[in-house]
Amino acid sequence: MQQSKVLRIVLSALVACALWVYVITTVNPESEDTFYDIPVSYQNDVLEERGLMIVSEKPTVTLRLKGNRSDLNELNASNITILVDLAAIQTPGTQMLRYSVSYPGNLPSNAFETLSQTPNLLRLKVENRIKRPIPIVMEYIGSVPEGFIDDRENPVMDVSVVEVSGPESTVSQIDKAVIQMDLTDQIDSI
Repeated sequence: MQQSKVLRIVLSALVACALWVYVITTVNPESEDTFYDIPVSYQNDVLEERGLMIVSEKPTVTLRLKGNRSDLNELNASNITILVDLAAIQTPGTQMLRYSVSYPGNLPSNAFETLSQTPNLLRLKVENRIKRPIPIVMEYIGSVPEGFIDDRENPVMDVSVVEVSGPESTVSQIDKAVIQMDLTDQIDSI
């Protein structure tokens, strides 16, 4: 009698495990999962031709999704696509833009319910892109050994100006490009 009771308990546990595996793999119940730090991709990048550029760090998005467990298991932060359309940006300043989410090609676009997305809008800081000629200046370090001379007053350079381009707030602070020339122990022309 004791042996049949143990046999029933073991059999019941096996049947419960089999049912659990069936429900998880076949019935495919809904589940929830969170995907962190999904990189954002830019589309319709017309900023350069408009004389603009993004100066903020490239944002990421966090999504909390609900869907079938087997579909959710196929997702990760690198195969979810977050797209933001830059064509709407016309002027410099802080831009708040909507983005779209798409999933790998084998998953239908309506396979998931978005429970939350952070941030709701992407914040991009945009500045004017400027180009400016910057004079090149020579700075000398050290001196040549005794018996040799240096002509610091008449340096010969292939170019005397370099063109710098970038965000206006940065480029406007540059007043010169410096080439440091170390003359210590130089006995040949440089």
